[in-house]
Amino acid sequence: MIENEGMKSGTAYIKDKSFDSRKIDDPYITEAYIPKEYNLKTPKRGLQLGNRNELRHAVGFVAARSLRYFSTNGEGFNIFRTRGMAVWWLRHIYNSFNWWKAYVVNAEGERKDMPMLYIGERFGSVTGYRNNEADIVLSAFENDRCIVDEKSKGGAIFAVGYSERGGLFNSPDMYGVKMIVGNRYKGAGVNVTQGVTKNLRLMAQNTLKNKNKEITLQNIHGEIEKMKVVILDRPRHEKLVKTIKRLGAKVILVKDDDLTPTLAVTSNEVDLIIGVGGVPEAVLSAIIVEKLGGEMCLRILPADVAQDEKLLRKLDNWNLFRKSEIDILKNFGIV
Repeated sequence: MIENEGMKSGTAYIKDKSFDSRKIDDPYITEAYIPKEYNLKTPKRGLQLGNRNELRHAVGFVAARSLRYFSTNGEGFNIFRTRGMAVWWLRHIYNSFNWWKAYVVNAEGERKDMPMLYIGERFGSVTGYRNNEADIVLSAFENDRCIVDEKSKGGAIFAVGYSERGGLFNSPDMYGVKMIVGNRYKGAGVNVTQGVTKNLRLMAQNTLKNKNKEITLQNIHGEIEKMKVVILDRPRHEKLVKTIKRLGAKVILVKDDDLTPTLAVTSNEVDLIIGVGGVPEAVLSAIIVEKLGGEMCLRILPADVAQDEKLLRKLDNWNLFRKSEIDILKNFGIV
């Protein structure tokens, strides 16, 4: 049974009487349920990160402790505290592992002025060997408004990605424009540098080809009308949303969640994810796509261009990085 409990501060906190908070604070993950359709393959050599329950334990531990910060007060400071807790515990847990030497290659937080694991931060063993080094990408809490706003749809997701050293994209916490499709559109030729109209038509043509149907304008339009497109609900996407609706496809707007739509597109529940978002979230999405199937493309954008709908429309503007941004990208070996 879940009920609201009034506090002296006037904040209504969610209290669930069906569990003992003292026990849920430190869940120990003994095994993980992985659906057969995911077909995750773990190399028999190296760190075998996919088989390490202690990594699942770290994520489960943080997710469980976040429950004490859930409230209905709408205060962003509670989100700040939750992220601070997550960062503190991950540092502690990751440094307790002497079997690896791990590096943060991508992390969310800098763009939002939130606590974060710093890109380049190192954990674990002091000595590193080729067979015990790993990469970490951290998106912290996706859809974190759910922590303080009971009206927010969906739920907060805490996610971390791992790979052996050199397996993940090392980049700063910047914005990028991305596009993700499921297995049914692999090889269709979609690309972020093309207009959304062309991409949807290419997807429709690919579907018609697989169905052995005639590729006509009428049939293409019919296939587009069946499509579901996920876009972050941001002012910069207003024209994009209008264009997709005009073409006949259904638009699904999401507030702050990249990962749930990515799972949906790989299982063919939605057809396309498109728009500007954070690079760390895109890297986690790429891990999901690589494991579960589909195609994804990403282009890092200048911060000014990423936030301005008019600048986004022209491809030439996508290269207008500030000198400080170019210096950062050079440090990461991207340019």
